[in-house]
Amino acid sequence: MLQLESVNTHYGSSHILQGVNMQVNEGEVVCLLGRNGAGKTTTVSSIVGFAPPSSGNITFKGVDITRMPVERRARAGIALVPQGRRVFPMLTVRENLEVGKRPLPGGWDLERVYAMFPRLKERMGNLGSNLSGGEQQMVAIGRALMANPSLILMDEPSEGLAPLIIEEMYRHIEQIARDGTAILLVEHSLDQAIRMASRIYIMNKGSIMFETNDPNELTQETRHRLLGVGHKE
Repeated sequence: MLQLESVNTHYGSSHILQGVNMQVNEGEVVCLLGRNGAGKTTTVSSIVGFAPPSSGNITFKGVDITRMPVERRARAGIALVPQGRRVFPMLTVRENLEVGKRPLPGGWDLERVYAMFPRLKERMGNLGSNLSGGEQQMVAIGRALMANPSLILMDEPSEGLAPLIIEEMYRHIEQIARDGTAILLVEHSLDQAIRMASRIYIMNKGSIMFETNDPNELTQETRHRLLGVGHKE
């Protein structure tokens, strides 16, 4: 479904992504791990179109999207749950959810999102600025689902959330994956991420340093070398 081939991305004179190769197949949950500054968010930005690669290719469903505008990538079926959630503070929950809706027969709509996140139905008239961090993350995920994407990019979805909220959120992510939506998950919560991963990539200094489809291959030595003791990301 998604293929990155020798992707290089620069911010000005800074060479951030250096020859990145990665793939996400239909229905997969792929986890991208790495320390702070490793290039994970830049990878997401390159896929979604915020930071187009300086060289290399990105294809989605067999179509070259390397130079495609952001809005066309969204219409093609790529949705983003951004780091920091980025809920619109002066819009209500319902308005936030409807911002990027792309109706699809039998797909995600308001009622289906409310069924997954009953709290959002209770709070549908509240402004984004009045929501807790967990509620904002529900809105961010629900907003992505309303676009009925084939692929969702989730950038640090557990950031700043309490452990019980993280557990609940991951149950929902697992359900979304079971329903057939592919997910590229960028995380710092290692154990949560690998629990559902079809494939794991570890990035360091803008390059993929490790890849496996077997979490058992992610040894303590590898975790220490590439992610650091305690894995604070």
